[in-house]
Amino acid sequence: MCSARRVVLAVAMAMACDAGGDAEEGADEGERPSPYADDGDDPEAEPPGLGPDEVRASAMAGLQAFVALQPDEVTDAFETMMVLEDGCPEEQLAVSEGEGSVITWYTEGCVTSTGLALRGGGRFERFGFVDGDRVVEGVTLSSEGGAMRMDTSDGRWLELSGYVYHERGSSPDGNDSYFEINGRLAADQTTAAGSALLDGRSFAQGGLYSYAGGGYQVLGGQGSLGGELVSPAQAFQFSELLLVPQACGVEPGGTISVRDDVGYWHDVVFDASTFEGDEEPVFEPDLCDGCGTYVVAGELLGDLCVERSDMEALLAWEEFPW
Repeated sequence: MCSARRVVLAVAMAMACDAGGDAEEGADEGERPSPYADDGDDPEAEPPGLGPDEVRASAMAGLQAFVALQPDEVTDAFETMMVLEDGCPEEQLAVSEGEGSVITWYTEGCVTSTGLALRGGGRFERFGFVDGDRVVEGVTLSSEGGAMRMDTSDGRWLELSGYVYHERGSSPDGNDSYFEINGRLAADQTTAAGSALLDGRSFAQGGLYSYAGGGYQVLGGQGSLGGELVSPAQAFQFSELLLVPQACGVEPGGTISVRDDVGYWHDVVFDASTFEGDEEPVFEPDLCDGCGTYVVAGELLGDLCVERSDMEALLAWEEFPW
């Protein structure tokens, strides 16, 4: 058990440090996503809009959807479309150093000779570095000063307000990965087929980290989803998520929440593992039963349990989940 704790702590701390300051700023801790323009609803006059079985199904579907977001498809789509030329955009700077490259640009609106229409500004970076015996490769894409948009002459388009970041690391001890998303992305139907992040009918923010090596798997992070990815729920959130099947294979650590169409938040608080500040997680074998405390609008309603198959689906990867 102590070995499992050391692995989780090492991965969590490494991911937090390597992501850099901008990535950490993207996760708005304590804020719940809302599907409503005005959060002043009074749901007390109506019963909750989801039952326990629907809450469990929506919570697990939300987690699986977040793990399956494929941020590399977003940056690959951008890189395929973004072909700059002299004068369009008017402001641009491209720098290459070693294995890395950075492109920054801004335009009030221009069209290249190939018919690519650009508006707004952004920054795109591919990077790689070696940290001891760990080799890392990653990509970050962000809009600058609002939103950026690209339209190709064949009808493809991509729009971003915010940023997406992802990286992979490998060492003799194992493989790790991290991704973070903040803001909104959208693209044409063909481009969006590569990643649900590009489906304008849904939105996501937050981040996940993973580790696989030494006989262990780790998946953790925090984030939120809204839109069609979490239907029939209106919004979905998870915090202090931690899955380590070698320590507890039947439930995650952390809190998973869904919001119904009446306005109630349904929280499931799992207790097989806990964090205390910046300390390493503590696993409680006696509490590893697949169940968490079920709370609706602040009222305790007993336990809500997940299936082992739900956990296995979240960990159905060998080296990297994305």
